[in-house]
Amino acid sequence: MMKTRAVRVLLVAAVGVAAWCVGVGAAVAAPGGFDATFGTDGMVLTDIGTANDSGRAVVVDSAGRIIVAGESYNGSDDDFAVVRYTSTGVLDTSFGTGGIVTTDINADSDRAHGVAIDSQDRIVAVGESDWFGTADEVFVVVRYTSAVGHVRTARPSLFGSRPGA
Repeated sequence: MMKTRAVRVLLVAAVGVAAWCVGVGAAVAAPGGFDATFGTDGMVLTDIGTANDSGRAVVVDSAGRIIVAGESYNGSDDDFAVVRYTSTGVLDTSFGTGGIVTTDINADSDRAHGVAIDSQDRIVAVGESDWFGTADEVFVVVRYTSAVGHVRTARPSLFGSRPGA
């Protein structure tokens, strides 16, 4: 007799012009199929900014909430974007504004490429930021609280110094 194990797979992709797609496949569906108990027919589309939004990384916290990090276009450049969903794919409105936090690191484009959860269930996003109109990019790490997110209105301090500075 063959034993099977329920497995959920999260997929994050940029879709269309201004939406994220998060999909979950589970063992309750046909292998490789979408889990109809998640979002709408196994998918969630989330419109964040004025144009292109991209989800680049996904993690699940200890409460089963799904966190996606990437970038969102604000009308002039990209900002870090972090979105938190419940385990059923509904935006978690206790986080940020309606489940969404965007962070403008500086006046140029900022892109999150990875996300992790630390031992205190805080969200840590890592990525890059264009260096104030130059061709240089700097490494950026941003930590958000798990309860309500963190919307930064001022530029965060950068770690260390810029190469060549």
